[in-house]
Amino acid sequence: SMSGATPLFIACQGGHVAATELLLSAGADATRADSTGATPLYVACQNGHAGALGVLLRRPAAAIGLNVPKTTGATPLYVACQKGEAEIAARLIAAGASVDQVTRTGASPDWTLTR
Repeated sequence: SMSGATPLFIACQGGHVAATELLLSAGADATRADSTGATPLYVACQNGHAGALGVLLRRPAAAIGLNVPKTTGATPLYVACQKGEAEIAARLIAAGASVDQVTRTGASPDWTLTR
């Protein structure tokens, strides 16, 4: 799209598990971000799509951009915490997400849980 969203991005954004699996098996790049720096993993976490997250987490951390931040510095873990997605946050942490990574304004994932 004009914003840089790929088919995989859209599938993860909508929580479409089968489409996410199909696109990844066909070689879709899970680290490709849109114009804001959001990756498919980021939007799956942002929208609370645990199914799409599960498909992504079957891949190595580097292949899905586990700790890749948006242009604001917000990571998938940060946005999961911000949205109150405790299950998703726990799964990201178990996969190796950095709990110490902060946004450009200095906010950390634990900061979002205490707000």
